[in-house]
Amino acid sequence: MRKETLLVVAFLAIVLGTSGLIWVFALPDLRPMNFQHVASATLTTGPERQQRVLSADEVTALDQWLHAHEHGWGPLTTKTPSTGDAILHIVPQQGEAYTITLWTGVSSADWNDTAVVQSSPTAPFRLHAFEDEDFDVMRRLVQQQPYRRSLAP
Repeated sequence: MRKETLLVVAFLAIVLGTSGLIWVFALPDLRPMNFQHVASATLTTGPERQQRVLSADEVTALDQWLHAHEHGWGPLTTKTPSTGDAILHIVPQQGEAYTITLWTGVSSADWNDTAVVQSSPTAPFRLHAFEDEDFDVMRRLVQQQPYRRSLAP
């Protein structure tokens, strides 16, 4: 084999090997979330963390919203600015309970319309920033319950 051919083969092996290794580590973060159907959910809101159980209609709306938004969830790479404006504790029909932390724009304007999911206590956090119209269902769930809002920072 000629020297030039050997160099080209070595270069291709390094490039393809490196890109393959990157994909092996990146692929789990690029897969869509697989939300199970919601059996029940509890919403915790405000700085005083008032809790309420969601009604059957709210659970149905939440379940439809989750299944419509399974794509676009990426890894949480930065520290969250606060504990969020609301936390949904979701119990699925099958599988382990999980939480969704919501930022509706009350406590941190940079995190408006953002949700963070932790599908199990050992699972990594997954983040998704939504457009206003996509986040309306979640905002309505949170704002139906009156709670004391904190001042803007």
